[in-house]
Amino acid sequence: MRKQKRQGVARVVAGPWDTRGNDEVAAVRRKLNAKAIAVGLLDDKQPALDQFLAVRGYGDATIKQWCEGPQTNRRLLRGAQRDGCTFRTSREKPADALTREGYAVAVAFADCLPTKRWWFIVACRKTEPFTEAEAAHAYLVLRGWQNRFDRPDEPDMQRFLVGQNDQLLGADMVTQGQLMQRPALTRELLEAVRPPLEQRWPMLKDNDVHDVAILLAGKPTWVRLHRSRATNDPKAAWWHVETRPLEKDELAVVGEVEDERIASAIAFLHENYAKSPSLAATAKHAHMSPFHFHRLFSKQVGVSPKQYAQRKQLQVARWLLRSTRQPIGDIATSTGFSSHGHFTSTFHRVVGQSPSQYRETH
Repeated sequence: MRKQKRQGVARVVAGPWDTRGNDEVAAVRRKLNAKAIAVGLLDDKQPALDQFLAVRGYGDATIKQWCEGPQTNRRLLRGAQRDGCTFRTSREKPADALTREGYAVAVAFADCLPTKRWWFIVACRKTEPFTEAEAAHAYLVLRGWQNRFDRPDEPDMQRFLVGQNDQLLGADMVTQGQLMQRPALTRELLEAVRPPLEQRWPMLKDNDVHDVAILLAGKPTWVRLHRSRATNDPKAAWWHVETRPLEKDELAVVGEVEDERIASAIAFLHENYAKSPSLAATAKHAHMSPFHFHRLFSKQVGVSPKQYAQRKQLQVARWLLRSTRQPIGDIATSTGFSSHGHFTSTFHRVVGQSPSQYRETH
């Protein structure tokens, strides 16, 4: 992994694909003094609900009508695709489904995927026309979100947006190049991640971030993902997926397991590693005796529950050391270690370096 130069702590601006992006979209809406705002990544030939990444102020029926309506229903956005930005005043008719409130502004620019998708923002309000300055602000925000998506801060990280029927909505620029060489990459990723994800979290909720360790193209890979949707329609659901390579002995690669109770225990450890759960607590969650649970877990996972839990703690710690400038003491606490000293000694024994040495070399 390449060494990154760090010049202090930079504020990370979440995009509309990120669970933290809800606040960012709301902030842009306030900045524009807009009654409603929609952000997405549009397939111009076949608009769909899952291409809306965030919606504030528009009703579900409005978004659905806009997607399913005729081409004239998208007049404002088509103008933005042509000119980069376009406005609508209340005197102009007819309006489309997203601009019936009166005044509106839309900005759009093309993504570089061969599918010719378009990043876009549409905002509307009743009070007064939008200004050129407001349009410029919307354009810069949208361009910033796209740039952050296309160029992940972490080396070797890949980012995907996946819609209905496993349709790829977007990918970072490096991944786009790989997809041109290996078009099946997205399908292979989803086929590998779906069985353990569905087994461990059968009652999956929107915006809950989960993670699994899988083999992707024969390489141990850490996958973090969540499902989201801009409206309540089931067809609006899309996935934000991030992959990172796993280092040697970082986290056991475990796919679907034989026993549902063990799958539930793995999910429990992933969700509660920061609390350093005991064997008894994990066995209780799996509705098993500690002895029987330890034996069955070790057999199906390949390591003991204690070893798996510790590897999970250290795996997250490694990630935080590589990707942030958080103080080492804070990382120790956030990953479930009782003290800075306990974390440092355990890290050195397992990884072969102190946390500070690891950070400097990664």
